Amino acid sequence: MKNNSKKLGSIGKLLPVMLGMCTAAVMSLMYINYMKQMDIREEVSKLARQYTLRMETEGCFTNEATMGLTEKLMSLGGKDISYTGSTFTPCDYGTRIYLCIRVKMPVPDTVFNDLFGIESKETYKEIYIKNSTTAKN
Repeated sequence: MKNNSKKLGSIGKLLPVMLGMCTAAVMSLMYINYMKQMDIREEVSKLARQYTLRMETEGCFTNEATMGLTEKLMSLGGKDISYTGSTFTPCDYGTRIYLCIRVKMPVPDTVFNDLFGIESKETYKEIYIKNSTTAKN
């Protein structure tokens, strides 16, 4: 005769699977947050490169360039923008010139509140970029 009785399940068989799924979810959120931060840093870096090339031809970081870069950074959500360390005075051909940008940019951040609670909030991360080139004016 066949034994038709069911075997009782065990939480021990399900626990590793559930832990694996939770770990995968946490790792995915960490990766997404990291990539968002890298995208924002890359965007600021592209702007810095554009203005560094402009500085090459003009010989310094002009007031017009300062205002233009500030507007672009503010349109991306930046605040507390500083250009301390940049070359603002006109330089001769071949002189080393610098563009230093320090800005706080908004980064969306996803965090776990409770076991199943996920909250998305915006935090500000400071980004510092220092580019240098030689004047070619």
